[in-house]
This record gives sequence, structure tokens and C-alpha cells, in this order.
Amino acid sequence: MISFTPLQSLQNAEFRNLLTGRFFIVLAFRMLATLLGWWVYQLTKDPFSIGLIGLSEVIPAVSCALYAGHVIDMNEKKDYF
Repeated sequence: MISFTPLQSLQNAEFRNLLTGRFFIVLAFRMLATLLGWWVYQLTKDPFSIGLIGLSEVIPAVSCALYAGHVIDMNEKKDYF
């Protein structure tokens, strides 16, 4: 049996590049969301508007997660290991 430690995957340069790129894209998206919330609040002076922005982000994510869960549950489960 082959032993594997989680840190061995960091020896792969392509995987390190993937992690670095993913970190920065998530950071950029979070900065964009913060900037958008701040900008909308500056325009409206209404905290409810920030709540609507959050709601507009949550509704598609939850809807897609529920649908994806349904599709996964309906498909045949296979043992890949």
C-alpha cells in the first residue's frame, strides 16, 4: 500500500499554481462584493439594500445546491475505490 501525506501534493508545481490562483480569485471576488456593498450603501444610505445584495447572492447558490443534490441522489452510486 502506498502511503500518502497531504503535504506531498504541494510538491507539484501545477497544484501550487492552482492553489495560489484560486486564493487570489476568491480574494478578488470577496473584495468586489465588499466594494459593491459599500458603494450601494453610499448611494442609498439604507442597510436593507445591503441585505438585498446578500439575498441576491444566496438565492442562486442555494437553488443550485438543492438541484445538484437532487441530481446526485437520483444517479447511481458507484464504488470508485
